[in-house]
Amino acid sequence: MKNNSRILKCATVALVAIVALTLVFSSCGKNKRANGNQQELALFDSLRIVAWDSRSMDILPVIDSLQEAGELSDLRADFLRGITYDRSRHIKVGESYYKKLYETVDPIKDGWPFYLEVANRLSQLRMTTGDNKGSIAVATEALDRAEKAGTLTDDNKSGFLWSIAACQDQLGMKEAEQTSLQVYELLEKLANERGMKVDRNLLVYSYNIAQRHLNNKNFDKAEEWVKRTESMLKEFTQPEDSAFVKEYAGAIAMARVYLLEGQDKGDLAYSFFRKSLPTIANTPEGIHLAASYLTEKGQYAEAANLYNHLDEILPADSKESEINLENIAWNIIPRLTANIKAGRTDTVISIARYIADNYVQSFIKDRESKATELATIYDTQGKERQIAEQQASMSKQRSVAMLIVLLLLTTFFIIYTWYRRRAENRLGEAHTKLQKAYNQLEETTAAKERIESELRIARDIQMSMVPGIFPEYKGLDMYATMTPAKEVGGDLYGYVMQGDMLYFCVGDVSGKGVPASLFMAQSARLFRTLAAENMMPADIAFRMNNALAENNDRGMFVTMFIGLLHLDTGHLDYCNCGHNAPVIDGQFLKMEYVNQPLGLWEDDPFEGESIDDIRGRQMLIYTDGLNEAENKENELLGNKRLLELMADTHSLDSHQVIDMLVESVEQHRSGADPNDDLTLMCLKYQ
Repeated sequence: MKNNSRILKCATVALVAIVALTLVFSSCGKNKRANGNQQELALFDSLRIVAWDSRSMDILPVIDSLQEAGELSDLRADFLRGITYDRSRHIKVGESYYKKLYETVDPIKDGWPFYLEVANRLSQLRMTTGDNKGSIAVATEALDRAEKAGTLTDDNKSGFLWSIAACQDQLGMKEAEQTSLQVYELLEKLANERGMKVDRNLLVYSYNIAQRHLNNKNFDKAEEWVKRTESMLKEFTQPEDSAFVKEYAGAIAMARVYLLEGQDKGDLAYSFFRKSLPTIANTPEGIHLAASYLTEKGQYAEAANLYNHLDEILPADSKESEINLENIAWNIIPRLTANIKAGRTDTVISIARYIADNYVQSFIKDRESKATELATIYDTQGKERQIAEQQASMSKQRSVAMLIVLLLLTTFFIIYTWYRRRAENRLGEAHTKLQKAYNQLEETTAAKERIESELRIARDIQMSMVPGIFPEYKGLDMYATMTPAKEVGGDLYGYVMQGDMLYFCVGDVSGKGVPASLFMAQSARLFRTLAAENMMPADIAFRMNNALAENNDRGMFVTMFIGLLHLDTGHLDYCNCGHNAPVIDGQFLKMEYVNQPLGLWEDDPFEGESIDDIRGRQMLIYTDGLNEAENKENELLGNKRLLELMADTHSLDSHQVIDMLVESVEQHRSGADPNDDLTLMCLKYQ
């Protein structure tokens, strides 16, 4: 929080300075023209501080206004835009601005410091996006140009070589070792020139070299650099960098742990880890390192404790707390894994619900962010085209004499062309028809690829709506799977745990494709909502039916089996809504009521039934993609074959039963395309 306050204070001071400078510039008249370059540099430096510290795009309108008013040159305005987009995590847009500048900046006219700063930022961004060869190319060219001109400082040289060494290492180049040593020697020299034995850059780079040797399993070299970095940290005495010291104390301790592991000293490594744990887990980065190590060691409960502790120390507005795909992948999923293996059912369900509630929103947010980034790049390119067109127009005005010559030449070619007009017309018509046909084919292909891409995305979203993790309860063995016949389908399954009551369902929507998938999504949501209210299955069916029948002009419906298992007694309440009869212990369940499918007629009654105790019995609920699976001769798998498959499965667990049935369906199809969605749920309670 102190860092946030300091940044906010700096940004505020910088903004005040900008306003003051702008007012002074607007009233200076002749003095402004005399000292314009110095004033622009002062304004540029102030804006650069704000853009770097604020990490916000709110500054972009200010940059645009100052550029239009002539207070900022086009080059410096574009550099500030590059910083703004880079720091706001729109990396590709920032890179496009730096690339444009790198190709246009003249180091003689615009200054070597400005040119080298542009080259350094472009090189670093290319490294960030994984373009290691492109990063090396920019850094090497800038180094060569500056050395030949005699303008290269040790600061600039160390920055470029730092990028080159990192990229060489990523590309597996043997030169990485030598380049790294050059960087280290330069940083050591710079620290000594500033009167410090150790500074931040030297410490960070020493740790980077140690980490690189660990990654490459060069443990002798790694031990040398780990020791050197540990020694440096003890000599690093800058009170204002206490957060930095905490972060690197934990990182270096973890490097020592992995070094001992690599030297086959596992017991010593774990002992050192336990001793250093308070230091390692002192920052969010340290918690991630420690929890990851504990997970590798099989200490799942301790790993889960550390992950769960993150919520207590992370500010609500931190980057690690944002809802996005990156944080779900790198922060939430490892936490979920640790809690699953630690057997913490309630926490697992809570994290899974968080993912389910936020995945779609994060996915859409990520797509919108990428679309905004692309649109910004295209908009930038559009502005560049407008400038180019204006320059072309001015060039034409300066070339009137050349136009007269062209007119004379045109007259000659008109005479010549007249003799060939008929042949060219015929050729032109044929070419036009061919081009039109080609364009139509290209448009059709692009439209097809776009539709297929959107359907793939829809499938991913739909699959995320059915649970992939099942309740952990003593004596309960439950597993389910859903496989759409096309990109998206109409089958569904779900469950809701309410204390010692387990609600579950399997459903099959009429029809296929996108309409069925939308009806499926609505049905799944209704089931979860109503089950959470502790209703009986027949009441859930009645409420779902009325909700689905309302404004159902297409006449769509869903067959569904809804069950409620009382885990304290083994008693099962259920309501079958036009669905296939489940299989219990190798026989179809005999039901008195079948009821209508959901969504056809409002206010129709639904009757429920029950089984006194299903403990020790195996139950399979399925959709007709199982018993009505067809082979190439249109022969069905059939109910008889289904019962044969389920006749001797009591020794198998639910997962094994499902896998066996899926494999049997594939064998029966024998290469034929699926004719229907396939959904299976197996349940056994001891």
